[in-house]
Amino acid sequence: MIEVLVTSVAGKPIFHSDPDIDPDRLSSLCAFVQATVANYSMLYDEEEEMEGQDYSYVSFHCDDETFIGVWTVKNLVFIAVCRGNGDECTDESLFSMQDQKKRKSTAFVEVYVQMLLEYMYGVMLFVMTDQLQLILDGAPNFDLTNILGRDTEVLMRSLLKESKCSGAYLSGAVEVVTMDPDLRHELSTILKSQLQNQALYSFLILEGRVLCFLQPRHRFRLSSSDIHLIVNFVKNQPGLRKTESW
Repeated sequence: MIEVLVTSVAGKPIFHSDPDIDPDRLSSLCAFVQATVANYSMLYDEEEEMEGQDYSYVSFHCDDETFIGVWTVKNLVFIAVCRGNGDECTDESLFSMQDQKKRKSTAFVEVYVQMLLEYMYGVMLFVMTDQLQLILDGAPNFDLTNILGRDTEVLMRSLLKESKCSGAYLSGAVEVVTMDPDLRHELSTILKSQLQNQALYSFLILEGRVLCFLQPRHRFRLSSSDIHLIVNFVKNQPGLRKTESW
């Protein structure tokens, strides 16, 4: 079982993977996060400043079957708790029997948890404007939930589900639509002919999988994680399909 919590450094809740979590338990978790982050900052602020980092990642085992990862970036804290040696982290059908045995190791759980928290941070970057970041810098106790709205929650839940069901996330791959190469080339040519001069990227996406996409040859190339985040965003924004001029 995997449990994900996102808060501000002041302990204000932003997201929890369980939509039905008891409010009292959520408040207790956030208070614990606030105290933990404050103590960690007192111990490691000097070291982080010397290294010039604006983030930190720590992980630890509570027992043989509980692993916790904490990713802190500026004024945001991302926490994932994985219980059961990774049995419910990903879909069983994605792995062979040999891989299923390997993936129960500590290394697998650690890699999965850190990957998941990095993706959650990526989702926040989609919705966190400079203005919101300035608000958090000046008032860490500010409640972001009303501003971020339900769309952010939908994006995070979708990404959490996809990371369990798709091996592409762990393998750094991109799911594409299987089709004839000549047809894909023809689609790419049509897509390129419709590009505006100022456009850097262009995608054709079908049911959460990439048909084709265009990007610069040398600079500003997208990584697989960038593409996952874009596909997740497009798939969960009905306005993009209903309003062509969005």
